[in-house]
Amino acid sequence: MSALRLAALAFGLTLPVWSALSGCSQSDLAGSDLPSKAGASGQSSAGAANSGGGASGATPGGAAGAPSGGAGGANGGSSPAGGAGNGGAGGRLDTAGTAGIAGSIGGGSSGGGGAGGSSPSACPVISDFANWTSGKGPLDVGKLAVTDFKAHSNDAYDYPVVLTWSSALRFTASTADSANNTALSSAWGSSKVKSSPPPNPTGKGSVDERVFGVLPLELYLQNHDQSLEDLGLSRADTQWLPPLNQDMITTDARYWSDDMFMITELQVMAYRATKKSDYLDHASTALLIYVKKLRQNALFWHTLDSKPAWGRANGWFATGMSELLLELPAGQTRDSVLAAYKTHMDGILPLQVSGGDDDGCWRQVLDLASAPIETSCTAMFTTALATGLKNGWLTEPKYAAAARKGWQCVANKTNSAGKLDRTCPGTGAATTGDSLAKQQQFYVERMSHVQLGDLHGQLALLGAANALVRTDCPGVH
Repeated sequence: MSALRLAALAFGLTLPVWSALSGCSQSDLAGSDLPSKAGASGQSSAGAANSGGGASGATPGGAAGAPSGGAGGANGGSSPAGGAGNGGAGGRLDTAGTAGIAGSIGGGSSGGGGAGGSSPSACPVISDFANWTSGKGPLDVGKLAVTDFKAHSNDAYDYPVVLTWSSALRFTASTADSANNTALSSAWGSSKVKSSPPPNPTGKGSVDERVFGVLPLELYLQNHDQSLEDLGLSRADTQWLPPLNQDMITTDARYWSDDMFMITELQVMAYRATKKSDYLDHASTALLIYVKKLRQNALFWHTLDSKPAWGRANGWFATGMSELLLELPAGQTRDSVLAAYKTHMDGILPLQVSGGDDDGCWRQVLDLASAPIETSCTAMFTTALATGLKNGWLTEPKYAAAARKGWQCVANKTNSAGKLDRTCPGTGAATTGDSLAKQQQFYVERMSHVQLGDLHGQLALLGAANALVRTDCPGVH
């Protein structure tokens, strides 16, 4: 897959639309630098009228864009401390071109990217995400995690496999890594996940098996193979076949916080593939019911009967809400989901570890000071915070500072092979009827079974890296 196709894909555009918005022919774009390799010096990128070409590094750029943002600047300026930034992103139909990735993402400490064309809904620029310690930025660590995952692409089905695979596909699309994106896409054809998929029963099923559909839908969005869309939609559609449960949602519902990613992501991906609003209705109806049943003092119980604020349970909920908010149209439903999201973000901020080797991490049991730190929930909260900041749902500096520290925790706990440490393994619920203290201890004890590179952590790491490097903002309203 070409870098041009990946750049267009990262912003939700087909090649002809990208060409039209940028004011360039497809042949002109075929040789353009979208983005250039890190280390190149800043270049100008003069935009045609209404194309919104942004400023490139410190070099004057193109004209301001019309309400449909155009192509961004070519490269960030180079600096003695590191490589140049990637080019600014072109806007969606209702969004300005965004600022380019700062040079630090490529390894340096400066070299800001080109500013995008102006429009009524420009993407916010988050200065806290501009500079990272060399080798510890989301681009650096994300690339390592992609390489690590490729060895798992022929693993038998398990939901962490397909969710890590999907996250790796998104990250390589956002970063125009055509070689790895092609390798990940091609691996599907001979994979055990494809040849031996989990069951898809009518009636009550497992959300951990039904979420299989996320991977073929991600592949469809990138490669437009109709058979992949059909395969993914079969999971999303079957999940909502009648009869529904007493709350008029899918009978797959267990009322575990984990469901709020598993169900939500599948339905959101079905919407992205089809643009049919029924899928968003499914996801938002279920999510708001879960909020009422599982939220306690801004945090979420793991299940109706297992009431500790388990870190990853809250991480699943946080990322599910942020994924849904990227797609929900303005209105009362979106307002309700956004209010729940903001309440949750305000609930987790005071619980972030401050100081010492674990600075920026969150704990296995969020509100238990004696609990060990846990990295999958840390990455998930980083994803949710970064997504909110980049789409304008969160604006105060405290949220950006927390997201930055969260990523630094994840990066510092990831080794040179891209394997994240201190991730809780797959976990069931604590025993119903036990005291809260005993249930909390159940989750604490799970951390004695940690394995380096557990895919529950890898999927979260890649999700956070992608949230930090992507330059579009589809959730701006």
